[in-house]
Amino acid sequence: MNVPHLLILLHNSMRTSSTNSIMIGIAICDLITLSQNVYERVQGYWFYGVLNSCMNQDNYWYMYSLLIGDFLLTVFERASFWLGLFLAFTRFVIMKMMTTTLEISKPLYGYLLILVLVGLSSAHSLYYYGRYNIVQWDTWEPEETHRTCRLILVMTILYVISSAPAGFSEYVTLFMTVQPDSVLGILVGYGSIFISALFCLNASLHGIINFTMSSKYRQTVRECLGLEKPQRGSMVFVTILVSVLYPILTILLIFVIRKSAKFTSRALNSRITEERHRTCRLILVMSIFYVIGSAPAGFLEYVGLFVTVEPNSILETLLGYGSIFISALFCLNASSHGIINFTMSSKYRKTVKMCLGMDKPQPQGNMASVTVTKTSSHS
Repeated sequence: MNVPHLLILLHNSMRTSSTNSIMIGIAICDLITLSQNVYERVQGYWFYGVLNSCMNQDNYWYMYSLLIGDFLLTVFERASFWLGLFLAFTRFVIMKMMTTTLEISKPLYGYLLILVLVGLSSAHSLYYYGRYNIVQWDTWEPEETHRTCRLILVMTILYVISSAPAGFSEYVTLFMTVQPDSVLGILVGYGSIFISALFCLNASLHGIINFTMSSKYRQTVRECLGLEKPQRGSMVFVTILVSVLYPILTILLIFVIRKSAKFTSRALNSRITEERHRTCRLILVMSIFYVIGSAPAGFLEYVGLFVTVEPNSILETLLGYGSIFISALFCLNASSHGIINFTMSSKYRKTVKMCLGMDKPQPQGNMASVTVTKTSSHS
């Protein structure tokens, strides 16, 4: 549904206003977002979703591709909603300033807006995903149990190193006669200092060993220092903000359309005014679909941010299935753009006919009248 819609919008006859150029950006963002969904489903269901003991289900490059896919999904899904928001806002401003020609009505404004919004969304998502990394393991094994065992083994070796000289010194003192001025007496005397140094070194290394070999220890250190990975608070705020702004702009568009309908009846050039009015209604319908598509996502993000969700509760189940419902709404919203444009835009329908070679030839009325006149004059 999105590929033919994008091809029609890219036609020369459609690239004449900022409204259409913004819709080109929306179509591209939707196409990338839905393509990532398709890739993840195909890989998960047909390849890595199969219980095959000969296949590594946690393949490094597969996990890496999923991380990149999540980044692209976040970037272009957010950009799509924001472009839809600015599409409604741009049309609102144009309708309010109907008597003047604004720079924001030119196609260049839409293209610049696409670059700015995609760039901001990329920077925001890069800040969130930038601190994630994927660690590659050669062979699968029960990770935490094995790592903890190795940690304790290293600590035990250090304890052996630090306790062996002390045990040897005590053995010498207990079973041998040590003369005060003898070499053995000097070694035993300085040995106590050496043993104290070993004990201090062993005690000091415990924190370093735990930090080096325990991921849970490192995570706790980051939490104590305030260096833990950024939470999704900012990502959630963006979704909630979009969900709140869409209904507001939709209501404003409704008032502007009602006002422009009265102006249309008094305007001298009613055809141009009616075309603007029709475009505004088209964007209003798209905005309503965006409200339907973004409101549940904003509500779920709000609940996840401010409400404590108990494990195995009804709310947790609703949030889990809610993500599937939101994906379906996004797919429905993205697929409806071509249908809405074809239904409500005569220029869009004309472009479709041109692309399909179905455009009717223009009537040659003047040439026909001239031909008739010449024929009658000869007769």
